[in-house]
Formats: sequence, structure tokens, C-alpha cells
Amino acid sequence: MANYDFPTNPTYSTAIRKLEDTDPASATSIFNPLIQQLITNTHAVKKSVDGLKMFALAITFSPSMKDMPFTVSGNGMTTYNGTVSDTLAAAVAVPNANTTYTVQCAGKSARVTTGDYYGIYYVHVDTISLILSENSWAQIAAVSAAGNAENYWSVGDEIDIVVDGETLTLQIYGFNHDDLTGGGKAGITFGLKNLMAATRQMNSSNTNAGGFTGSAMYNWLQNTLYPLLPDDLKSAIKAVDKKTSAGQQSTTINTDSMKLFLFSEVECFGTTTYSVAGEGEVYPIFTDSASRIKKLSNGAGSAYSWWERSPNASSSTGFCIVTSSGTANATSASNSRGVCFGFCI
Repeated sequence: MANYDFPTNPTYSTAIRKLEDTDPASATSIFNPLIQQLITNTHAVKKSVDGLKMFALAITFSPSMKDMPFTVSGNGMTTYNGTVSDTLAAAVAVPNANTTYTVQCAGKSARVTTGDYYGIYYVHVDTISLILSENSWAQIAAVSAAGNAENYWSVGDEIDIVVDGETLTLQIYGFNHDDLTGGGKAGITFGLKNLMAATRQMNSSNTNAGGFTGSAMYNWLQNTLYPLLPDDLKSAIKAVDKKTSAGQQSTTINTDSMKLFLFSEVECFGTTTYSVAGEGEVYPIFTDSASRIKKLSNGAGSAYSWWERSPNASSSTGFCIVTSSGTANATSASNSRGVCFGFCI
């Protein structure tokens, strides 16, 4: 059999002719059919390649979604409507590169972003939704415990709870930030997007003796507010170790296990102005003054200053606050300020 060359930069030649004139017998029975088949093969390959010049979503669904309607939506396309088949799979063509498409089914969502190149992009819609508020606290806790929270949600994602008739919007403040009391990292830290409706004192008198855990605020958080939280949320909350100075101008840093807490000055600002160093690290959600401005009544009220758990390092009478303009300050413990609490899952 002849050895053929496979050129690196092939060029198309029009000089190829059928062989009827030079070798009619061989041309009819061998060569011409071979050439024709090569042409057919070439066009078949070209057609296949042309058919792949598209972006396609290969979607799979959880078994519980069988026979349920689903949609695919994104920029540049009319919303696609389909029904989950027995195979729990679907293929949907989408038009654009570098575009995020959302698949929704049974109240759950999944997102996938196409790249620069034509091809197939895989996405799975399961019982865990990429929209945080579509999930139960048990589901959120399971994802957090598995270490997968960052693959589903982002800092700033929101979910509402109702506490004693008051709706409060929670945000993800950070991932793998706080130390679990039992060891390891808490997968998610949540905090309020805004403030509770009522302001509160840190203490009834102007003292920071005993630090945060010795305050009336701490006692209220643990023994009054925590029992009012929804039962499914309480089942998901994990105790974490939080660091706070001892108060009365002490530089001693105490570590205490707690389920509900206020945030320290350094956790809000990344630096210490009025507090003792060593009370944790800044949360990713706090990037500038605007990110620290919070309003009373879950955002329906006016911007207001809010308590931090940090005792004032230069005084025995007060605690640190975030002002209504998002800057650092401190004030007397008996003053009433807004409440922004946090917890970990």
C-alpha cells in the first residue's frame, strides 16, 4: 500500500479528474467510486462540523422533577419552555458566547455561563437552588457542612426570616470565616442586611466591664432573641468562637462560644480605630462606608448607627459603633443604637 503525505497546510486542487480516459476499467470499478466516497465523506465531516457551530446546554434534572415544566432563559433568546422527560435530561441550543443562562424547574434554579467557543455546556438542576431564598435552612446547612456553599451562592445573597412578627433580611457575610466551637470552619456567616426596628442599649449603665459577654445586649441576644428565631433556623445554627477584648481598657482578648453575636470593629472595617486589636478579621461583605450603612426597620426606616461587640479601648464606659454614614466611632453603653446580629451555619 502506498505511503501518503498529510500536508500541514493543504490547498484545494481543481486538477483532479476522473480516470475514464486513461484506465476506463479501473476507473469504473475502483478509482472513481473511491474518489466519490472520499468527496462524500469530506462533505459529511464538514456538515457535522458546521452542525457543531452552536452553544448547547446539556441539562440534567433531579428524579423528583420528572414530568415537570422547565424554562431556559438568558440574554439574546426567547425563553425556552420544556418538560422534564423520563431520561431526566434535555438539550437546549442557546445563541451567545460568554452569556449566563438560567434553568428553572420546580421552584429551583441553576445557572451556566457559555465560554468563547462553540460546544456543550453542562448544568444540573437539583433540589438545591442557586437562589438562596428558594432553599430551606436544612438544605442550606447541608450544603454548608459539605463545604460547597461557595459553589452555590455568593457574598451578599439574601434570605428573609420572621422574628416575633418582624421580617428581617439576612445576607451572606462570608464563607469559611468563623471557627466552629467543635473544630473546623463554619461554612457560612450570616448577618442582617439592615437593622431591627427597635434600638437597644448595650448596658443600662455606662460600663463595658466584662466585655461583650458581660453585657445586657449579649444576654438579650442569647436568652430572648435566640428563642424567637424560627425553629428550622435554630436547628441549623452552629456555635462559633468569637474573640472580644475583656473591657475596661484591657488588652486581653477572650474567646467565647456563642450562637448569636454582634460584629467587632475589625470585622466591619479591617482596621482598629477605637478597639483593641485581635477581635477577628474583616468580612468580605464590608468593602467601603456604603456597605456598612444600615437602616432601621429592615431598611424601611432611616440610616442609623449600630452596635459592635468591641469595647472602647480607651474608655471603661462604652462600646464601638458603626455610624449612620458607615464610619467608625464609639459611644456610651447606655445609649440606644441599632441592632445588627449575626450567626453561622
